[in-house]
Amino acid sequence: MLAILRKWLIILVALYPFGVLASCSNYGLVDFVTKPRSLLAKIQPGMAPADVEAIVGRPPEHKFAYGCTPDCGPFSYTWTINGHHVEVYFEQDGRVGNVFTYPHREPGLMERFIALVFFWWRPDFD
Repeated sequence: MLAILRKWLIILVALYPFGVLASCSNYGLVDFVTKPRSLLAKIQPGMAPADVEAIVGRPPEHKFAYGCTPDCGPFSYTWTINGHHVEVYFEQDGRVGNVFTYPHREPGLMERFIALVFFWWRPDFD
C-alpha cells in the first residue's frame, strides 16, 4: 500500500511543474497572438480624442474623468479590442498622454466557484 502511494506521489510531483508551466505559458501565448499591435502603433502622444476614435473606428466603451468634471482634469477612454482592454489616457489639455493595454478574459470555472462560495455577499462579483 505504501509503495503505491509513493509511486503516485512521485508521479504527481514530476507532472505538477509541467501543468504550472503550461498554464502560465498559455496566458503569454494568448497575449502575444491577440495583442492589437498595429492599432497601438497608430495612437501617438498629442492626438485629440476624435483622432483616436477615428483610428479605433467606434466611440469609447467607457469614459473616465479623473478631475471634478470632464473638462477640468485628465480623462481616459477605454475600448475592448481583440480580447484586450485598451485605455488611452488624455492629459488636461485634451491630448493623448499614454496608452495602456491589458488582457481581458472572462472568469473561469474555478474563479466563478470561488466568487460564488466566498464572495456571494459582494454584488460586483456576480
